[in-house]
This record gives sequence, structure tokens and C-alpha cells, in this order.
Amino acid sequence: STCEGDTATFTVQVKGQPTPSVHWKKRDVTISTNQKFKMTRINDIHTMTVNNTDYSDGGEYVCYLHNTEGSTSH
Repeated sequence: STCEGDTATFTVQVKGQPTPSVHWKKRDVTISTNQKFKMTRINDIHTMTVNNTDYSDGGEYVCYLHNTEGSTSH
């Protein structure tokens, strides 16, 4: 649970050959890096940080992975 004004962090470890591309979505809308959302990658660990959370940030976030072998989401 996150309170208004907090920072929320989502992390996923991604493995695959070829290396999959990673996209984060909320309500089927792709999230882009901006002041509110920050996406980072260190080796195979992908993180999305939501800064200064508020009521509108509530909901389900989905991580989509895709490479030439297929796609999946978590």
C-alpha cells in the first residue's frame, strides 16, 4: 500500500534470447519516462518508479516483454 506523496517501485527480472524489449502499461496505455514515471535498467533488472503518488496512480500496472520469439506480460 502506498500513501499520497510516496514513491512506488515496481521491479522485474527479464531474461531471454534475444533480449526482450520491456514496456510498462496502465489500462493498456504505454507509460513513458517523465517527471512522474522513471524507467531504469541495470543488467536484467528493469524498474519503474512512480514519483509523488496520488489517487489517480492507483490501479494495475503491467510489464510487457517482447522479442522475436514472442511476447508475455506480468
